[in-house]
Amino acid sequence: MRAQSASMIVVFVLALLIGSLVMLFGYRSVRRILGQAETATLLTFKEDLESVTTTLSYGSVKKANLNLPSGYTAICFADLDYLGSNLSPELRFNVKFHVINDSVQDAQANVFLFPDGSQSFLVGPLIVEGGFACANASAGRVTVGFEGMGNRTKVTVR
Repeated sequence: MRAQSASMIVVFVLALLIGSLVMLFGYRSVRRILGQAETATLLTFKEDLESVTTTLSYGSVKKANLNLPSGYTAICFADLDYLGSNLSPELRFNVKFHVINDSVQDAQANVFLFPDGSQSFLVGPLIVEGGFACANASAGRVTVGFEGMGNRTKVTVR
């Protein structure tokens, strides 16, 4: 009887240990898969935006309804040529836009996703009236107008 209860305890402890390991590794795997899905969504968004900005011929206009990746509330576009010589006080002194300011000075990115601007990328030469423009998302979507201007694309946010 004692041997049976001792072996039952060992089996219970082993089952608990195996169950814990499965849950731990399962959680890590699910978290990793979700992280990869978020990265894939972000890359797809970037590629779609690049496609829109680079395929427009001179004079052609396109209105795009963009789905922002989850967790982002706004998108900002920057005209690197304009801001390189005319950095506005709003960008220079506003803490919210410090990422844009830094990226413009180094010409590293011209599209920024907010709330924090940590996701940014370069999608080709853009023309933005006033140097930069932001569009707030409504239900995760923003409407942006694009117009082909030859070797650059004019961006208009609504």
